[in-house]
Amino acid sequence: MKSKDNSKELRPTFIVKVGGIPYKVSYLPWKEVDHGKEAARLYGQISYMDHSVHIASDMPKEKQQLALIHEILHAIIQEYNIRELKDNDGVHSEYAIDHLSLGLMDFLTSLGVELPYGN
Repeated sequence: MKSKDNSKELRPTFIVKVGGIPYKVSYLPWKEVDHGKEAARLYGQISYMDHSVHIASDMPKEKQQLALIHEILHAIIQEYNIRELKDNDGVHSEYAIDHLSLGLMDFLTSLGVELPYGN
């Protein structure tokens, strides 16, 4: 995370640790984000096996930042095994993650924190 007072330098790739596990975050053009079987546009994708997060870089920076929060929340739920945000099959609650992402984005913005984003 960086403050609004810092330079506007873009960070295309960086590492965040979640539960001691390093996740590599990369910003890629949307067509390079793995969409799997999804027909709808995905703004981000996480791989628990590769410990990687891909965020689509060809959208407004606020959407990229929100997607980053969303995917990192997935990592937190996974690495800390937060069962309350999973169903019986272990599938994460997208509804809860979407709303937590919005709340965290509002909180960080009110503090003047600007999350990394791609170009």
